[in-house]
Amino acid sequence: MSGVMMNMLGGTFGGGSLDSLSFISRTDSPDSSTATVTMPSGIQSGDLLLIQEYGPDVTSVIGGNIPSGFTKIVDSEHAAVDHRVHYKIATGSESGSTVTGQTGSNEDMSLFVFRGSAAIASVTVWSTNATDNTNYPSVSISPNTSDPTIVFFGAGSRQSSYCNFSSQSPSGIWTDYTDINSASSNEVEAFSWYFSASGVSGTHTMQMNSSVASRQTILAAALTLGT
Repeated sequence: MSGVMMNMLGGTFGGGSLDSLSFISRTDSPDSSTATVTMPSGIQSGDLLLIQEYGPDVTSVIGGNIPSGFTKIVDSEHAAVDHRVHYKIATGSESGSTVTGQTGSNEDMSLFVFRGSAAIASVTVWSTNATDNTNYPSVSISPNTSDPTIVFFGAGSRQSSYCNFSSQSPSGIWTDYTDINSASSNEVEAFSWYFSASGVSGTHTMQMNSSVASRQTILAAALTLGT
């Protein structure tokens, strides 16, 4: 992009400031042998697309089969469950297209669409953390950056009727999506996010909560966004 200069943290100068980030839409696709999701209408160039993928008994390569055009940010994986989040900066041509991920027994996929006050041109993965195969796990992350930043946490549980966050620190700043793809006898996920145009500092911690304390996963990441 002409007239745009990268800064030391992967953000950019030019193209307008990113002083807000809004959730636009979400599409969920539960309990399929292959994780797939169809993009909603209205996606614009410069939107941030995040995919959360969760499923047991993956028969494709652990860490492989990343949806076309996406980049993996963080994973929480072991022999029984594969839990990952990917990102893409939208080109504006994605609406109606279908993306494909891992193959297994009951794969879930959710797509989150975010739109900034200015088109997003760069994403830098500042920090990540994850825990797997632990009952009621918690995870912490320390973004420690002064650039526009989105922090998110994802959680998943098998054979459960609900999944949410029992503890959030600091409290009162998060937007939560709980009991995603809940089917009682199969999988269920949760997702929580927070954006700050001036950056996010300090340590953020979440503990997940589920009706079944078995093979639970939780992950987190902080992304620096540039325009």
